[in-house]
Amino acid sequence: MKKIISIIVVILVVAVLVYLFIIKSPTTETTQVQTIDTTTSISGAVDKSNPFDVKVDPYQGYKNPFNQNN
Repeated sequence: MKKIISIIVVILVVAVLVYLFIIKSPTTETTQVQTIDTTTSISGAVDKSNPFDVKVDPYQGYKNPFNQNN
């Protein structure tokens, strides 16, 4: 009887470990990638491969009086 219970416990432990390492691993990898992206954007390093890294023009909306085109 103890042997059957121990086999069931081992199967449950293996199932939980497989669930944690195989099913949960893609979510942890995506969170690590997001933290790397935020640190590079906060430090000011411009990532050329990131299309969402848009520099904000501080003079946006300012009309140049010497420019005839605006």
